Amino acid sequence: MNLLFLLERYHISILDGGADTWVLGKGWEILSVQSSRRANVVAFDHETAIQRNFSILSAIIALDLTNGQSVLLVIHESIYNETSNQSLLSEFQFREFGIIIDSICHRHDGAQQMIMKDSDDRDALTIPVDLAGCMLHFRHRLPTTEEISTLKQYCLTQGDKPWNLSSFSDQVAGKFYQQVIDTENYIASSKNLLDDTTDKVNQGNLKLSFHDPSDLLANNLKAKQAHLAFYTDTVQNANINYTVPTNADPHYSNVLPSKIDYEKLAPYFAFRPHDIIQNTLQQTTQLAKSTI
Repeated sequence: MNLLFLLERYHISILDGGADTWVLGKGWEILSVQSSRRANVVAFDHETAIQRNFSILSAIIALDLTNGQSVLLVIHESIYNETSNQSLLSEFQFREFGIIIDSICHRHDGAQQMIMKDSDDRDALTIPVDLAGCMLHFRHRLPTTEEISTLKQYCLTQGDKPWNLSSFSDQVAGKFYQQVIDTENYIASSKNLLDDTTDKVNQGNLKLSFHDPSDLLANNLKAKQAHLAFYTDTVQNANINYTVPTNADPHYSNVLPSKIDYEKLAPYFAFRPHDIIQNTLQQTTQLAKSTI
């Protein structure tokens, strides 16, 4: 759009049929900014052509018509790139809110115009758009304080309802795309939070400490501290004995039958083969109470 010659106070907005949202640049008066939401902008390359952490806002412009009158256009739910010299306006987002966009130029037998209604949904306003460098656009300027309070306003969106890109898709891939975008937004916000915390720590404005939830529990308990106590007489009365199982104990002996009848044992070993039963017995503890 460098081919355009504009007066100093004018800026341009380009109709973009390939964009999924509005990206406002210079020439818009900011009305309000979303404090809890930010956006990333991905261009032709998902890896290299990406800009992060843009504001989402509402803004207004003044539009000078060919009949000498001026009107105001209000936009909500738009991304703001304050360093851009032009704005990109999504045709899909226009149409989703009832704006009629005929982006076919005159040379291709199109009307090359926008049609919108005012805030009372009565009078229709037709705005012709210009062609330059294969792109359709219109020029606008910043409104004065008096114009904001006196000129008729045309709202291009339905209030501050969040613009959810993932809800407009005929393919399952649209959900995957939204998951990718949500992941990138989460990573970006996490990185910003980590960077901010690191800066505060380095500046000495923040002290890091570890929190143990049991600390809070211990402070709220109203009781005496518990401790272990052992009494010799109690242990003796309990008659606790621990004997290492060895063959030296007269109460224990190796019980080894002279001949094992594997046929009789088979039902107790799920009728496994004799060699498996024999190996099982060899690996089994052979100590038992003597019956003598």
